[in-house]
Amino acid sequence: PTSWVKEPEDQEILEGESILIHCIASGLPKPNIVWYKYKSDDGSHQNENKSKITTTSNGTLSIPKADITHAGKYECKAENGLGSPLNKFVTVKVSVPARFEEKFAVVNAKKGDSARMKCEALGDQPLSVTWQRDENTIKKSNERYEIFETLVQKGVVSELIIRTTDRDDGALYSCVAENEFGNDQRKIRLLVMGKMIESTFLFVFSFSLARTRLSLTHPSFFFIIALSDLKGLYT
Repeated sequence: PTSWVKEPEDQEILEGESILIHCIASGLPKPNIVWYKYKSDDGSHQNENKSKITTTSNGTLSIPKADITHAGKYECKAENGLGSPLNKFVTVKVSVPARFEEKFAVVNAKKGDSARMKCEALGDQPLSVTWQRDENTIKKSNERYEIFETLVQKGVVSELIIRTTDRDDGALYSCVAENEFGNDQRKIRLLVMGKMIESTFLFVFSFSLARTRLSLTHPSFFFIIALSDLKGLYT
């Protein structure tokens, strides 16, 4: 008859790690060992709910770089044609640490306009995201900023909004994602630029050595006044 030498066991690993699940049985003749992965965890053990997996020659299930698709229920079956086959069900849990796929971004905004900075954090829930400016934590109670979070299938999308930007808002911002399996950081450089100054035309209504009346067609941050007579130019 077939007997267990090493039964497979449940496994918990982090995404990206390798995994080996041993399934060893003895008997005469030598048992054939086959692994199956179930398509769902609904408890069904029907053949249509599982698929055969390629294993090593000794029956060990090897996954060199696990991802979320490797999580689920597996079955190891050992049989040699004599007596009843052996089978054992195990569960593989793949945990996803908090991470950002993009580590850096640049956001441009005009002075006086709004600025929107976004971070999409991936990872298992509960997943938290905090914002920093120059490595100082931005509190949600800070009236200067608005923070919005949206739960998505693979994590959380967090947005930091400044409704009316000023030159002083230009800085290096960071969003820090964290869950029980790890943490990661994404940096965003906010560049706040001044408004474009429109061309300004100057009209002289009257001129005398005593008094000159000037009129500007558009307001401006600065202006240059030039005075001229037939002999030269004065500024």
